[in-house]
Amino acid sequence: MNPVTETVPPTRRPAKVRLDAWAVLSIGAAALFWVGATRPIGDPDVWWHVRTGDLILHHGVPHKEPWAFTALGRAWTPTSWLSDVLFAVVHDDLGWRGVILLKLVAGAILLASLYRVLFVRSGAPHRVAAPVFVLTCITLSPFIAERPQLLSLCFLVWVAEQARTTMLGRPPSWWLIVVIYVWANVHGMWILGPAMFVLAAAGAALDRPPRWAAVSRRAMGIAVASLAASALTPAGPRLTIAAFVVRRAASDVSEWQPTNLLDSFSIFLLLIFLLWVVAVARCPQPTPRHETLWMLCLFVFVLTAARNVAPVVLMMSPVVLGALDRTFGRQVSQVPSPPQLPVVVGWTIIVVAVCTSIFVVASRPPLEAGLPSRIVADLKARPGTVRVLDSYVIGGYLTGEGAPKISVAIDGRTDNYDPAFVHRYFQATRQMVGWRELVHELKPDVAVIGRRSQLAQELQRIGWRVTMTDGDWALLDRPVGQS
Repeated sequence: MNPVTETVPPTRRPAKVRLDAWAVLSIGAAALFWVGATRPIGDPDVWWHVRTGDLILHHGVPHKEPWAFTALGRAWTPTSWLSDVLFAVVHDDLGWRGVILLKLVAGAILLASLYRVLFVRSGAPHRVAAPVFVLTCITLSPFIAERPQLLSLCFLVWVAEQARTTMLGRPPSWWLIVVIYVWANVHGMWILGPAMFVLAAAGAALDRPPRWAAVSRRAMGIAVASLAASALTPAGPRLTIAAFVVRRAASDVSEWQPTNLLDSFSIFLLLIFLLWVVAVARCPQPTPRHETLWMLCLFVFVLTAARNVAPVVLMMSPVVLGALDRTFGRQVSQVPSPPQLPVVVGWTIIVVAVCTSIFVVASRPPLEAGLPSRIVADLKARPGTVRVLDSYVIGGYLTGEGAPKISVAIDGRTDNYDPAFVHRYFQATRQMVGWRELVHELKPDVAVIGRRSQLAQELQRIGWRVTMTDGDWALLDRPVGQS
């Protein structure tokens, strides 16, 4: 007799899959933050990412700086070239609303992947998983933006899960080399892939699970092979040090400066880390050495730059959940189960969130107010190439909307400029240190800077003339005959 028919009679329908209240609460929280990502586009880098994608589609991947007059001819290959192409294709077909929809799709993949790791794969009680999930969503919410970094975070969730299981003694798949190679063409954060498997190899060696030596060798092999494969990307061997080059050049940019863990969103990452500390302190069992190594390395990493908050919270939260489950899981399991709800409740929340997001995106302007579109139109109508002294935060918009006609002094592509120049530029335009010398050396045709900025006032004092104001921005023309 067929054993399946003995266990489940043909006339008996299987029980419906149900969700408990904690899972539904978590889905609702994720949906709320996801709908919040429908905000209009205002990221200063999205413009040059789309412009770079257009350049690649028509002329191939560049290897020298094509636009900024302060860096023309310098070696530059976009490390996120595949993301740039994706953004450009979506923008060409669907406009800026399409870029917002792309952001929402990537954000949905990210949140769904996180839910899968914390609720489905962990096996932890939902009442323990829910707080960790919600805190992680809050921390991630400002990072659900129209940037290649968001696509990179989707890769990170999956690769980090493979690295954690490697530390427990499960040999990683060689297919990870292919995944990390694709990731290396998407965003510079790919370097965390090899780094995680180096940590995994060390963690397995520290705790010595069954077959630990073979597991560690496999993990190190994947790390080394991934680094070698990165040399086959358009950026070539330089891609392995690209993150360090950008870090050095962008040290004056806020997102690359040390993290303030008491910031409005970073503080939730700090709370997640403190939950791990409490769980470890209360647990009667010794903490696995690989877990301590993982968490301490992540804590040090997040302190180095504010932009590291998102990847760190994704790599940290599953480990924190495991520690909480190890310490409090048995006690929690003795508490009466929360009400069970049909799975259609979760899907209803998701459908409502999707419909709301589509309505919001379709019904309001896709771009933030205040962008200097009239200034861009004026500069593009002028003869020849216009050299622009610009504020850093508007440089990406000027490049995206006006290159090569508009040639800026600086934009968000900091890895194509000399690091000393970037530092000097920030000092001159923000702290007014050596600004006269910089202006004299660069000889810009115009300036596009904040209309109320101190630099705008100083330029007017030496004869520059405000020829247009557009929102918060001013267009200033250099005095005739001034060199």
